[in-house]
Amino acid sequence: MYLDALVNFGANIGTPFSLILAAGLWPLPGVVDIFGNGVGQAPTSIYGRTSNTGPGGDMGIPSTRPELFIQIGTAVVATSSAGLNMALQAAPDPGVAGNYTPAASAWQTIGESGYMTAAQLTAGKVIFRSPWLPNFPAGLNPRFFRLAAIIGTLAGGDVIGSFTAGTISWAGVTQGRDDYAIAYNPKNYAV
Repeated sequence: MYLDALVNFGANIGTPFSLILAAGLWPLPGVVDIFGNGVGQAPTSIYGRTSNTGPGGDMGIPSTRPELFIQIGTAVVATSSAGLNMALQAAPDPGVAGNYTPAASAWQTIGESGYMTAAQLTAGKVIFRSPWLPNFPAGLNPRFFRLAAIIGTLAGGDVIGSFTAGTISWAGVTQGRDDYAIAYNPKNYAV
């Protein structure tokens, strides 16, 4: 598998992301800037242009489509039946007026793993592996991507619960996988 530190969401080997958190939405510390300059940096000239209104970053449709890959490090221990949902979020470039830093309200969820229980979040388990999704809603034209860990369970309209142990050991983008992708496919026969 090809792993690249520039397309990492802030959880990598040696520096895992701790899941010891209360209920709520917790962005991972790394933001992927598809222009490559980083949050707070003006875009460089692309196709001879220096404006940030140029071609959008829809990484979900090229011929070599990247894939999202998230793996648990330390097994999760939950309180109050809390679950984990990982969300891939995108935000447009606000330009010089926004100091090239997306506002908290600008992030749009374009894909989710679905809630998983602590029993499913065991050490070494891959919890979210999916092809990079095309941008949504239409016209989003994002420059920045991030992952958010959504922790808790819905009880009576309130999100409750927390984790008392657990880490994400890797959360990033890969251009190629060498794992056994059909390992969990059901078999159509019995022996």
